[in-house]
Amino acid sequence: RCLCVEINFDKDGHIKNYKFHRGVIKSVARLTYIEVEEQLLNGVKDKKYKESLEASFALFNKLTINKGYRGALDFSINEPFLKTKEIIMSITAVLVLFSIVWFLILFLTLQIKIKTQGDIGTVLKGTHASSPINFSMKKRLITTTLISLPISALIIFTILSGIITLDMFDFYNLIEK
Repeated sequence: RCLCVEINFDKDGHIKNYKFHRGVIKSVARLTYIEVEEQLLNGVKDKKYKESLEASFALFNKLTINKGYRGALDFSINEPFLKTKEIIMSITAVLVLFSIVWFLILFLTLQIKIKTQGDIGTVLKGTHASSPINFSMKKRLITTTLISLPISALIIFTILSGIITLDMFDFYNLIEK
């Protein structure tokens, strides 16, 4: 089950009306973006999809033109990549990887060298005995960053060098070669 939006456009690509409803997706064709683009550039060969693909592409062109008139921002910029030999890693992937490592290290460092009120025997009224004393979050954040940088760099180097590849984890042969 899914949530669908049905939009009706006029001949110029402006929205006439729309409605939301629940639905079930029943795929008639499993086309990738590359396959659709190739068919549109070289002419749609499969007659089952010809009318639908050509109508969708015409609507796309009208919506693209209208987007300029509406003053919409265009964020279609090329993302920078790290590349070695055949292995490519986007800057976004690097930042996501660093963030995962950083938070993992943060949660680990939060547990190290914590002195609690219960440890020193002075529990303030209204607090729990496991409440920390003299806790410095700034120090923890700096430590986390200093530990995360070399670990992330090592993981990124391992990925880009090809020592570990995605194919090693493709147990069901799902990756196209």
